[in-house]
Amino acid sequence: MIGTTLSHYKIIEKLGQGGMGEVYLAEDSRLDRKVALKILPQHLAERAELRERFEREARAVSGLNHPHICTLYDIGEQDGIHYLVMEHLVGETLEARLAKGPLPLEQTLEYAIQIADALDKAHRQGVVHRDLKPGNIMLVKSGAKLLDFGLAKLQAAETPTNLSALPTEQANLTAEGTILGTLQYMAPEQLEAKEADSRTDIFAFGAVVFEMATGKKAFEGKSQASLIAAIMGKDPPLMSELQSMTPQLLDWVVKRCLEKEPDERVQSASDLMAELRLVSEVRTPVDSLPGVTGPATWKRAVPWSLVALMILITSVAIWSPWRTSSVPMTATFTINLPAGDNLILGAGPTSAISHDGRHLVYVADRDGQEQIYHRALDKAEAIPLGDTVGARRLFFSPDDQWVGFQAKGKLMKIPLTGGAPFPIADADTADVVGASWGSDGNIILGGSVGSGLSIVPDTGGIPETITTPDLENGESSHLWPQILPGGHAVLFTIRTTASHDDARIGVLSLDSGEWQTVWQGGVYARYSTTGHLLYVRSGTLMAVPFSLTNLEVSGDPIPVLSNVLVNQGSGASNFALSSDGTMVFLQGTGNDAGDETLFLANRQGERERLATKRKLRYLTFSPDGKSLAVTVSENSGFEELDTWIYDFSRATFSPLAFEGNTAYSIWTPNGKELTFTTSFEGGNIFQVPLGGGVAKQITTGESSKRPGSWSPDGKSLAFQEGSSGNWDIRVLALESGKDSQPFLVNPFDERDPRFSPSGGWIAFTSNRSGQDEIYAKPYGREGGVVRVSTEGGAMPGWAANGKELFYLTGNKIMAVGIQGEQDLNVGLPKVLFEVEDNIGVFDVSPDGQQFALIRKDVAISTLIHITLNWFEELKRLAPTDN
Repeated sequence: MIGTTLSHYKIIEKLGQGGMGEVYLAEDSRLDRKVALKILPQHLAERAELRERFEREARAVSGLNHPHICTLYDIGEQDGIHYLVMEHLVGETLEARLAKGPLPLEQTLEYAIQIADALDKAHRQGVVHRDLKPGNIMLVKSGAKLLDFGLAKLQAAETPTNLSALPTEQANLTAEGTILGTLQYMAPEQLEAKEADSRTDIFAFGAVVFEMATGKKAFEGKSQASLIAAIMGKDPPLMSELQSMTPQLLDWVVKRCLEKEPDERVQSASDLMAELRLVSEVRTPVDSLPGVTGPATWKRAVPWSLVALMILITSVAIWSPWRTSSVPMTATFTINLPAGDNLILGAGPTSAISHDGRHLVYVADRDGQEQIYHRALDKAEAIPLGDTVGARRLFFSPDDQWVGFQAKGKLMKIPLTGGAPFPIADADTADVVGASWGSDGNIILGGSVGSGLSIVPDTGGIPETITTPDLENGESSHLWPQILPGGHAVLFTIRTTASHDDARIGVLSLDSGEWQTVWQGGVYARYSTTGHLLYVRSGTLMAVPFSLTNLEVSGDPIPVLSNVLVNQGSGASNFALSSDGTMVFLQGTGNDAGDETLFLANRQGERERLATKRKLRYLTFSPDGKSLAVTVSENSGFEELDTWIYDFSRATFSPLAFEGNTAYSIWTPNGKELTFTTSFEGGNIFQVPLGGGVAKQITTGESSKRPGSWSPDGKSLAFQEGSSGNWDIRVLALESGKDSQPFLVNPFDERDPRFSPSGGWIAFTSNRSGQDEIYAKPYGREGGVVRVSTEGGAMPGWAANGKELFYLTGNKIMAVGIQGEQDLNVGLPKVLFEVEDNIGVFDVSPDGQQFALIRKDVAISTLIHITLNWFEELKRLAPTDN
């Protein structure tokens, strides 16, 4: 069907296939927009009942105009092909998202309210969906979208406002005794082939919300018979038993949705929506609501901005049949960033809480500028904190008067009240992984690959190494330190060459300089004054009793918080504790989790999906255009990157035959060797034959490097050296016998060097104008820099004839005409095509006719969760002998 035109809809790409049809991406030539085309295959169209069911979906959706229901644009038939034209949704299904784990509570409630609102609209129009499930819910930028009304049933509308839209008489297309729907979300009356009404959708809705909140299905069975028995006769466990932070009120709402008898369920989607909105305002964890005698005693004063919430919690408790609690109340609330602001989910925790629990700092993007924001928890507004552009990995001083951070290749500190930052030490985020500030005026720093812990005075100086990883024992780095109470020992993570779940937890004595492993299997260890060692494993925060006296663990670990957001590269876990038990955390599956997809596109933007793998970082075309070298990470972390070769003729991926990690690989001009970076040997550049063999080291030195491109004669290599945000470009002439020579070494971030086909120019990306743009500079002779792009750009690539230069601007592939050799004449940039997805990396084929694209999912978060008196929850979940 690719390339076929139905009416004025040209089919571009197949998006998927379901039981009732195939879905394609198409171009609407009349309105110049992308649409989704749902086509009933001809072999199905020959069956009258399926054709009628297909048309019924159109009738059901046509009257539903709602922001959370997929819009139907058109219906048609051509040459016996029946099709629906629908809104093209860019995102992922809820089913795909749930494969990565449960949703954060805030997101669960947001989507639940949106879906309930959509159901309310449908039910008021007399439409019962009858097949509500995660696979029929699409998650897009605007929220949840309900789709696939293929099993929908039209009934008399509750409030008929358009009589012509109502059926005069609707035949029941479900034959008596026939079950239509998806088993795990079907209500008992559906399983018994009884009449389905709006309350049938409410049952399915309850099952969907249960799965969003817990990551598990409400009803399960080893066989179809046992699954049906569970739906008909068993109640699912409370969600709060599976997710400790689930509000009791949400448990109560979902339980009423999943009642076996329709009369005992929530009776309308409108009522359901109102109850969920109440839940969104009362986000108190299980077993923490006060009893009917009044609010429990707080351990400390609650900010006045929360008083109204506490009153509401108390009023709910008066009429709720829940258990009471005699311990100080634990309450969770959420800070939602202002519109347009997004948290920066980078290589370290994005937020930090002061020791006294009164001040929150976090890194956010506002209008394209990333910096630290400070919010006092008794205030409603966050304010920018001085000159902290590009800050990462925040931490407080012991007296909470200073905030430490990393930015611009430095470890820095800035007063919490604002002002100018002070440099402490050279410390790029690629080299220093975590910091802890001691009361003695020293800061302990974590190390990157091959490095251990180091110590530096908070007044400034050169870090001094205090631990060295045991490489022979599988250790690769010591990172994420925390100085323990008393200041005599340091808790830290021992990174291994395996996954984060195989990392170890160590304790260093600052008095003796000796350290030991105290726990196996977790990352980002933190000590709690409740007598617990906390660490993260597979996104779950675990607690195990820990003695501060003898620095030993005792007992078994207990899960205490699920779905903690973990950076898959560094292992940074987004939770922090104050001394008085205030917990700050982010939830999610990781900013770089999930699969990424490799596409091939032509100059018109028509795409073909080639493959999907765990993480695709980088790619380059071979000189003959027949293969791609793709940097892939099956797990996480730089040391686990490898090069795979994609063969277009066989449509297969195969790993490069080389023992050791290989990253950011490029081809030599003859196509017989690959040049790459490795995490070992100081991040230097090596070269290896395509068929495998002994790697030859090309560069030396201690700075990280990435190959850019070879000159056409294969005699010179252009590469970038430095670190993220601070790259320089150098060129190594192999036959000169000399070290590499600087090509562009300055305060700007300059990267992605690409030789022109003649070898006389190097195109590159630079932020010298204040944003990333494409430039070119002569090589081998004097000459000035020529600007190529006009509105931003990155990742340049030349056509083999040297007459075009391509680059990426946002999600647009741009092309610029190039003339001349001595003096480069640059034409006006034009858009070749634009894609809706987030494109992280691209490369152009040698003939300039094809483009390899990696779709990169970018995580955006605006929610910071804060739990007051979390220590009480921790002691309840994981009691100790203390």
